[in-house]
Amino acid sequence: MASIDCYVLDVGQGMGNFIAIYDDAGTLTNTILVDFGTEGSTKKPEPALKLVVSLLKTMAQPTIDVLLVSHTDKDHHNMLPKLLAAFGVYDPDHPARNTLVVKEVMFGGSMANVTESFYTELVKYMPVGEEPDSFTAHFSSFPYNSGFGPINPFIIVGNVQIYMMMGNLWAMPDRGEFEGGEWAAETGEGYNKNTVSMVLLVRANNSAFVLTGDATGQTIAACNYMIAKMRQFFTFVEVATVPHHGSSSSAFDLKSLTGIDPQQNIVDFAKYIDPYSLVASAEKHGSWDHPALSVLELFWKANRVHSQALYNEYDYFHPFTSWIKKRTLRYPLGQGWPAHEGRYTAFTQTGTYTTLYGFNTPPAADIWPPQMRPINPPPPAIWRPYGVTWKFHVDRGGRVSLTRESSRDTPTAELLDRLAAPPVPPVPVGPPAGAARPRRLRAFP
Repeated sequence: MASIDCYVLDVGQGMGNFIAIYDDAGTLTNTILVDFGTEGSTKKPEPALKLVVSLLKTMAQPTIDVLLVSHTDKDHHNMLPKLLAAFGVYDPDHPARNTLVVKEVMFGGSMANVTESFYTELVKYMPVGEEPDSFTAHFSSFPYNSGFGPINPFIIVGNVQIYMMMGNLWAMPDRGEFEGGEWAAETGEGYNKNTVSMVLLVRANNSAFVLTGDATGQTIAACNYMIAKMRQFFTFVEVATVPHHGSSSSAFDLKSLTGIDPQQNIVDFAKYIDPYSLVASAEKHGSWDHPALSVLELFWKANRVHSQALYNEYDYFHPFTSWIKKRTLRYPLGQGWPAHEGRYTAFTQTGTYTTLYGFNTPPAADIWPPQMRPINPPPPAIWRPYGVTWKFHVDRGGRVSLTRESSRDTPTAELLDRLAAPPVPPVPVGPPAGAARPRRLRAFP
C-alpha cells in the first residue's frame, strides 16, 4: 500500500467518511465507507455522492470492501440507496465498472432498526451467501483487563487496520433498573440509539484516524476507560471526527453515570487521542445545534490540535462554523455577543475544520477567543455558505496533507481573489494558540 485518502464528506447535517487505499502505482485497490447519510433532503450531499461514485468507477470492479454503519439513525445511512442505485448489481462472472460489490456490511445497534427494504437492497450487492451483520453488546477490540490476551483489529483491509474502541454500548438509565431490555425507554430512544454508536480507530502508514459516529457522553466515558490502558495505540492520531456532530446535549449528558464530570470527560477523551486535526459536519438550516462551540473549545485543550494547521485560507487562518449560544462571547467593555444564538463562521489557527462555512461572521476580532483571532478578517459581505469535503492524504512515509475536494456552492469572486493572494503573517494578538510542533514519524507498537 502506497497511500491512503480519508475523506470527511460534506453531507449537510449528517455523516460520511470514505477511505481510499492505493497501491504503489497509484491505482485504487480497496475502499472503506463509514456512514453515508444526511438529515432531511438527500439533494445536499449530491456532490459528495458524485465524488464517491467517480472514485469507485476508477476500479476495474468497483468495490466497497467494508461498509460500517455506526448506528441506525437515518442521517448516517440514508444516502446508501442512492449510492447503490448509481451501479448495477454485482455479477461475479462478469466484472464491470458499472456494477458494485459490497463485500462486508456491519451495523452498530440492533439490526431490528434496519428496514426490510433497505436490508434486501444491500444484500443484492453483496457476494452470494453474505448478509449485513452486527456484533455483541459492549464490543471492543481492547480488553477490559489490560493484561488479558493479544489486541487485534476486528477488520483488516489491505494494510489498514480497524479497531473498535467501543460499540453497542447500551446506555445506563436515568433511574430504575434494567428489566427485560427496557433501557432504551428509560434513557430515551434517541440517546440510547446514539450510545450504541461505533467509535473506530483506523490505523495505516504510521497514522491513525478516530471516527466517533454519534457517541454520547456515556460512550466517550467507556472509550476513556479503554484508552487509558492502551495509550500506545493513539500515538499519532491525524484526525478525529467530533462526537455526535459536536452536540453539547448528548456530549455532556451522562444520565445516571456518576463520579465523572461531563466536561472533563470530553477533555480527557481529547487529550487521550490528541488529534492534530478535528472535523465536524455542519449545515446552515438543521434541526440541531451542531457543532457547538462549547464542545469544540474542550477539544482545543488537547495539545496537537494547536499545532500548525494543515490547511489555511487567509493570513494563516481558516474559517469554521459552530453554534454559539446567546451572549457567550464578550467585547472588551463587557457586552455579550451574539444577541441571538445560532451558527456563526469564525476563524482559527487550530486544526479545526467544518464541512460548511461562510455566514454570520462575528463583527469584531476582539470578542473572539485567542484561537479565533486573525488580525484582518475578510469582511462578512464577501462570504456566503458553501459546503466542503475534506481529504486527508497520507503517503507511504506517513506524511499528511489536507485539501478541500468539493463544495456545494461556489464562493464569491472576491473571496476567491482573497484566497489566491499570498498569505500575510498575522500580527499576534492575545495569548499564543500554542507552538507548532515539527511533524515526526512515529511507528505504532
